[in-house]
Amino acid sequence: MWAQQQPFAPAPKGGNGLTITAIVLSGIALLSVLAMAAFIFFGSGGSGGWVLSGKVTVVDKGVADIALQDALTSAIEDDGGSVDHLECPLRSPAGQGLVTVCHGSVDGWDWTGVVVFEDDTGTFIVTEH
Repeated sequence: MWAQQQPFAPAPKGGNGLTITAIVLSGIALLSVLAMAAFIFFGSGGSGGWVLSGKVTVVDKGVADIALQDALTSAIEDDGGSVDHLECPLRSPAGQGLVTVCHGSVDGWDWTGVVVFEDDTGTFIVTEH
């Protein structure tokens, strides 16, 4: 008449492999985000610094050392730095893409600024190294 039926078999017990994989991949993703944030915050390993901009008076398609030093000092101090000493070439030609390099001491550290003139009116950017 009635056959005796088997009780339901218990569900197979799953392993923790998927859970462990998810935790490991989440940790790797978090570390990657933190590494990228540190790279962006601290720069590209010391190969360059911040870029500042300014303007200097051009006379006869060139800039005198004192005028450029004053403009750089103003740009650095506006950015929160403290200029101890700056030296620029006696006369730097000013025109689009022309470059000059100044050296000195800012905040007690050796400082090198690569000044790139954007036009012939004295607008420049300086990359600090």
